[in-house]
Amino acid sequence: MIRKFRPSSRLIESVGFLEEIYKNPPQPVESKEGLQYTSERHLNGIIGNPLDVCEVSMLDHITFPKKNQSELYRSVSLDYPKCSIILSGNFFYPENGYMSWHTNKDAPGLRLYLSYTEYEDSSFFIYKDGVNVVKDPDYVGWTAREFLIDKDNLLWHSVFAYKPRISAGVRIINNLL
Repeated sequence: MIRKFRPSSRLIESVGFLEEIYKNPPQPVESKEGLQYTSERHLNGIIGNPLDVCEVSMLDHITFPKKNQSELYRSVSLDYPKCSIILSGNFFYPENGYMSWHTNKDAPGLRLYLSYTEYEDSSFFIYKDGVNVVKDPDYVGWTAREFLIDKDNLLWHSVFAYKPRISAGVRIINNLL
């Protein structure tokens, strides 16, 4: 199950530096080939594949300065006090950027993703929910999504962005006393 919500001001402050990065987006992807790689038809062709690899993506990786990592860890740990927090999936999607279908089954645990866009109905977290494929739009501004990656209950998901989108993700592992 995906829990979508507006993040707290504390969480937004911990990743606020990304709004400055957002002002200088990567070059747009000229084609909309990502629509193919994030389509239900494509998903149906790869389900059952023993490999869990995002076949193709068009995005830039974001490097978190140590200070900003610490701020994010501290902020997330207030909501998850007995958990280890690990950076996971910090990306800048250009116009028409995408990440194809995948499950992350080899890195199980709870995920929290914060995404940012300045455009309505322009970027989507797409996921399989039972027999349905859900195309869930990001809010304008910041969106938070929390979901569980479980080897026994695969969550197939992908991302497509018609307009620039930034995401910052963490793995949350319940392992502390």
